[in-house]
Amino acid sequence: AAYRAILAKAPALTLIHLQIAAAYRNKKDYDSALASYNDLLKIDPTNERAKVGIGMTNLEKGDLKAAEDGLLKAAETSGATREVFYSLGEVKFAKGETDEAGKWYRKAADTDPAWGKPWFKLGLVAVNKGDKDGATKMMEKVIAADPMSPEAAQAKAIIDQLKK
Repeated sequence: AAYRAILAKAPALTLIHLQIAAAYRNKKDYDSALASYNDLLKIDPTNERAKVGIGMTNLEKGDLKAAEDGLLKAAETSGATREVFYSLGEVKFAKGETDEAGKWYRKAADTDPAWGKPWFKLGLVAVNKGDKDGATKMMEKVIAADPMSPEAAQAKAIIDQLKK
């Protein structure tokens, strides 16, 4: 309610729209979250965070087609971000399309090689394929990219498991 009062006075505050949408997502009120993201896109049609938010909200809602369709549109824009590519990987992974997921995770990793999350997911794709060497290499990249991240801790555990 406090955020809505602020928006009434300054409707163009991007961060407020994103916080409202995040609050709705946390409450699993997906329709209200989607409405908040769409309100933001009305005033800022190129806002990548809103586009990713819509995709991930649809994923959480279980509407994989809507998630995929929206993120594919965002990926086609010239300013597509690592988050768009990573989120598309998440949707493809949720659909069981691990090869396609791997392509999008790779695109996210190529966009920002210092970001460990897509390397971690590429490692999981390799694990799913039974490629222990490939998985180990990807997990090592996670650790090198961001050694203090939660993904790095998980990567270390996976490497230990793969060595057994």
